[in-house]
Amino acid sequence: MTRQLAHIPLTLATACLLGSTALAGSPKPAPAPEPEVIAPAPPATPWAGPFLGAQIGAASGTADLTFAADASEDFDIDGGFAGIYGGYDIQNGPMVFGVDVAYNGADISGDTDDIAGSDLQSAEATIETFGALRGRVGRTFDNVLVYGAAGFAFGTAEVSGVSGSTSYEDDDVSLNGWTAGIGAQTMLNDSWAVRGEIAYTDYGEEDVDWADFAPEADFDMTTVTVGVERRF
Repeated sequence: MTRQLAHIPLTLATACLLGSTALAGSPKPAPAPEPEVIAPAPPATPWAGPFLGAQIGAASGTADLTFAADASEDFDIDGGFAGIYGGYDIQNGPMVFGVDVAYNGADISGDTDDIAGSDLQSAEATIETFGALRGRVGRTFDNVLVYGAAGFAFGTAEVSGVSGSTSYEDDDVSLNGWTAGIGAQTMLNDSWAVRGEIAYTDYGEEDVDWADFAPEADFDMTTVTVGVERRF
């Protein structure tokens, strides 16, 4: 009995050794795969890039003729126009910054037959072309961009008058001034957008080249424009 009890520790030690050897020889479990890290999508910038469009609109304003004898007359002008525009935008989050340029053919005209202090019986003025080079800044709201724009305005006008049996005309009066406006654009899809805008333009005094008179012409106008554009 004593001899049998003496073998118990040896038997237990042998069992433990064999168990450890078996465990050591077992294959190790495969490491769990690391979770896939998905990078966040870059912010959408649908307004970034160049654009080119066509527009039509209506205008109303005043023409002011001032003569050497300090006689002057201002009268209403109005009419319509059509043209093209283009530019480039960059987008930072909801904010959009850009430049655009526009050129329009126009028939914005008016006349008067009441010129106090002048030998003229009548006068007429017509803005024939106008355009602008502007900077603009806006904010997006979903697919709508609301913006403000301002910059340099240019154009050409024709100014004519009648004194007795003599007619005077200068059909190439250069216009230079400034313009500012506000507008909104709606993105229809990835390639097309529409816009509407109201702007005020003020041209400085410009010399009119008449033979017997030296008048100056001063124009200002408010325009309402709608356009459709292709974005690239």
